[in-house]
Amino acid sequence: MNQILENLTICGFRGFREINLSDMGTVNIIVGDNNSGKTSILEAIALFCNPLDPVRWFEISKRSFYSGRISRYRPDLESIKWIFQKQKMSSKNEDEYYDKVSITAKGTTSIKKLDVEIRLVAN
Repeated sequence: MNQILENLTICGFRGFREINLSDMGTVNIIVGDNNSGKTSILEAIALFCNPLDPVRWFEISKRSFYSGRISRYRPDLESIKWIFQKQKMSSKNEDEYYDKVSITAKGTTSIKKLDVEIRLVAN
């Protein structure tokens, strides 16, 4: 039986530098201590399945940034930045950084790779 997701690799999402989930089944149970990344894995999968839905990105960023309270207001830059694992640019300015989230999958899913970049440069 072909799995929708057989393997999934998440890079640069929240606290994950890189995590590889392999040999996934039809039903997968994710267990771990509090604040170990279980919800982040589920949110990364949700974004991977609907990468062109900006509302999904904003809801996930706001939910996590504001501890569960989803705001109907326009999301601010701080909440969007929180999705990405911060990587400093080779710059003297502390406010400049470049971030990239990369999610790749093997399976019958129509999406095989998602790369998202954010580049913030101070004024």
